[in-house]
Formats: sequence, structure tokens, C-alpha cells
Amino acid sequence: MRFLTALLLILSLFTVGLIAGEGPVKENCPGDQAAEQGLNPFGTFHEVIAPAWHQAWPAKDYDALIAAGPKFEEAFQGIAGLSPKFTSEGRQKYFENCRKQLGEIIATYAQAARDGDKEKVYDLLPALHSGFEKTAAATMKIEYKQLDGIAVTMDLIMNKHLPDNNHDGITGSTGTLVTKVDALDEESLPDALTWDKKAVMTDIARLKAIATQMKKCCDSDDMDGYKTHATEFDRKLKAFYETYL
Repeated sequence: MRFLTALLLILSLFTVGLIAGEGPVKENCPGDQAAEQGLNPFGTFHEVIAPAWHQAWPAKDYDALIAAGPKFEEAFQGIAGLSPKFTSEGRQKYFENCRKQLGEIIATYAQAARDGDKEKVYDLLPALHSGFEKTAAATMKIEYKQLDGIAVTMDLIMNKHLPDNNHDGITGSTGTLVTKVDALDEESLPDALTWDKKAVMTDIARLKAIATQMKKCCDSDDMDGYKTHATEFDRKLKAFYETYL
């Protein structure tokens, strides 16, 4: 009975929240996240695209979609004027390419709006929305899940197995490390790293070579050599994050 009463109370509060316009908390989109990092024009653009994407487009409100054309052009000027700092030239090029593509879509959309081409603006909005989020995401830290998995294994080796002199743990985790590092290839690279592909793959090759040396030291029970190579791998892995991600 108490459970039913509590449940009814929760549902009642949720209903009141919806009536008051207070729905469930939504996750920030890339545009909001970029704005929170100080790139305010992305927040301004999001304010323009949100009603077009979430309301006008699903409702096929062509008048609102056409009216959004000049608003997109105006809001994009702020994004066009941004000069965010990146960790590498490749990241810079990736962002600029995303922004260029977004600008081209907006120009096409705006022209269609001036022409009153309701079908064209309707068809273009998904690509415009995707381009906006991709450009905003290009300003933020890159997610590289495969590398994160390697970092987890390396953390276990450096902060658990080595201090505990756990030879079995070191051997097992090193085998896992080699497998994970060997799986890093061009196919695994996030899109934002493809502009630095040559440099990235060179550094990955270095990580693979060090991991191989770590495995050899395990096999020969050379723990002094192992610690040297493990320390070098850990340093280069952290440098990879700082340089590219």
C-alpha cells in the first residue's frame, strides 16, 4: 500500500512537471557543450535550430522552415568567426572542414528559403542539423574507445600489478595490452584523427613496438627491463592523449 501511494505521488509530480513545461532533463547537445566551453556562437545557433528541428520539421511547418533560412545565415556568422585552439594541425583542419561543409549547406538552405522551395528546405534540414552537431563536436575532446581500453589495462599494470609485484597479473595484463594495441589500425581511428593519420599511425606503431618489448621481458622474466619499457609506454600513451585527443 505504501509503495502504491509513493508511486502515485511520483506520477502526480511528474504530471505537474509536464504541465508546467518541466519535462525530464535532456542531455546537452554538442552545440550546448561547445557553448559551455566558451564557444558561445554554438549556443546561439542552437537556439535558432532547435525549434526548426524539434517543432517545425516534424510538423512539416514549411512557413517556419522557410523563415529559418536567414536566421541560420545570421547565426552561422558567429561560428564562422571562431578561432578555437587545437592540439594538432590535423584537428584544426578537421574542424575547418566540418565548418566549411556546414556553411555550404546553410547557404544552399538559405537560397532555397529565398526561393520559397518548401520541399528543399525540408529535405536539407536533417543534413544541416547533422552538420551543426558534427562541427560543434569537432571542437571537443575526441572519444577513442579502443585507446581508452588500453589506458585501463595500463593503469592496472602501473598502479596495481607492478607495486604488488604480481607476476601473474603482469603477465596476463601484458598479453591483454598487446592484443589491444595490435587492434589499433586505420579502421579504428575516429574521424577527427583521419586528418593526422600518418602521424597518428606512426605513434601507434611506437606503442606497438614497446608493448612487444614488454611481452618479451615478461617471457624472459626480466622485470627490470619490463619496468623500463612499461614506464616508457605509459609516458607515450599519455603524450598521445595530450597531442591528439
